[in-house]
Amino acid sequence: MNFLSVEQLTKSYGERILFSDLTFGIEQGQKAAIVAKNGAGKSTLLRCLLGFEPADNGSVTFRKELRIAFMEQTEDLNPELSVLDAVLDHDLPEIQLIKAYADALAANDEAKLGELYQALTEHQAWDLEVKVQQIMSVLKLSGITQKVGQLSGGQKKR
Repeated sequence: MNFLSVEQLTKSYGERILFSDLTFGIEQGQKAAIVAKNGAGKSTLLRCLLGFEPADNGSVTFRKELRIAFMEQTEDLNPELSVLDAVLDHDLPEIQLIKAYADALAANDEAKLGELYQALTEHQAWDLEVKVQQIMSVLKLSGITQKVGQLSGGQKKR
């Protein structure tokens, strides 16, 4: 007897189809894995299975006495920030110096700029943004101008 039965489950966002007519069952003792690239819809599928998000079509049936636990992918990221801005949204001294320098530059505060220039040099913070971009590239987060809200759950975790 199936613990979980999924019949013709379909989910899309506008023109983008995440999954279509997905049908499967999981029986007692069986193990299952959901494997796909980032942004393919793995988290959305789980959310549809659990009823947290409506599917466009299809049905999901759990055996009545089945208990389910689910740990949501959570993050404290502002969905309106770019990926780079979200990474730099931190209280590290070097990042705070860079932000203060940008503010002083915008305000054309010559005295503050000189002071911050010295502090940035002492903290070796001038190439911090380049280092962040290199790390993001290694983590395959290439869209640094992309909004955080457009990232998949896995991309947000990285």
